[in-house]
Amino acid sequence: MNAAAAQPAKAKKKKILAIIVTVLAPVAIVVGMVAVNASNAKPKAPDFQALYDEYCSEPWAKVANDGSYLAIDTNPSDREADSSIYILEADQAIKDINKALGFDESLHERMGRTNAMAGMQSETGNDVRVSWNYHPDHGLEGTYSRDDE
Repeated sequence: MNAAAAQPAKAKKKKILAIIVTVLAPVAIVVGMVAVNASNAKPKAPDFQALYDEYCSEPWAKVANDGSYLAIDTNPSDREADSSIYILEADQAIKDINKALGFDESLHERMGRTNAMAGMQSETGNDVRVSWNYHPDHGLEGTYSRDDE
């Protein structure tokens, strides 16, 4: 009689196990898909306000009210070129921001070697577009913006 009573108990356990597997399998699949999509998700856009707060100050830098760009000007007064008007703090901020955004040191080197004849230059990487130009009377002017292309 014990063997006969054990068979319905085994069948009941198998039925419960089948129900659990049927319910948990789709949940596991959905969780897995969400995890894969999260790992393939586009990186978060740069926080230009945070970069401004950490590396910049007025009058040589400004961030858009909507946070869409950060601009740095090594000669915000546009005074005629001499050694006293180039704001070294602004130049250092450009270096630091380039590094924080994942650009290598060669970008700052290229920015410093730009001349007035080259016009506006740009580089894109890590979902950021860096545009800059240089003029002897206006200094180096750079703008960081989101690259939504």
